[in-house]
Amino acid sequence: MVQIDAHGDMRFDYEGSHHNHACVMGRVLEMGLPTLPVGIRAICREEAELTAKQQIPVIWDQDIAGDAELCCFRQHNFQEPATSITSPGETLSNTLQASGIRGSKSESLLLVATRAITATPVCCKFC
Repeated sequence: MVQIDAHGDMRFDYEGSHHNHACVMGRVLEMGLPTLPVGIRAICREEAELTAKQQIPVIWDQDIAGDAELCCFRQHNFQEPATSITSPGETLSNTLQASGIRGSKSESLLLVATRAITATPVCCKFC
């Protein structure tokens, strides 16, 4: 599951509820589905510990260049996280929350997400 969001939303409960906006990816992880969070700007301690423990690859907002022509991913190694969550022939789902798209980075973020969803090199003219 490719998750485009500014927040982790990986909590297992929030304010006494398992069915809360802050828990949606926690439910996905409970189902055993691999995830790739993209554009994350903030996570809580519980989510940070979870991503470390489960070795969830996170593509942080600050790692996405603001100008798509400068390349969509500074580390220029986006295929590895994308292929780590899928195998050939598997279905890859995605979820998009508006908070995950920032104006100056929207084009770059969508290029990054496209690379994850299609698992093919889709980038800029300099790649």
